[in-house]
Amino acid sequence: MGMEGSYRITLKSQLGPKNGIFVVSEQGKKLLVTFTFLGRENILIGREMTGNFKIEGEITTPLGLRQCQVNGQLTSIGFSANIIINGKSYPITGMKVDDKLEGEGKKNGQGNNN
Repeated sequence: MGMEGSYRITLKSQLGPKNGIFVVSEQGKKLLVTFTFLGRENILIGREMTGNFKIEGEITTPLGLRQCQVNGQLTSIGFSANIIINGKSYPITGMKVDDKLEGEGKKNGQGNNN
């Protein structure tokens, strides 16, 4: 099951759910992820391993750059995962969306920040 595509994501934090976008492209065995979250675009690198994946990199937060790691499993409609930021783990889910629809959402200012 390939992971390439666009996903609307929801991160559950102590401040309530936060929404964002994952756009994943596969480059051989590597994953290149554009992670738009809290109004900021971040580039992460990862890999998929038989239905599981691991993505790592730095994300820009209101408190500056932070290391993050996303470990998860693909499902029939998206993925479920945990994102670890500064040693704290938060549940994150992603629902696969139609790439054309996603492009329209970005153009209309949706999907950035709740």
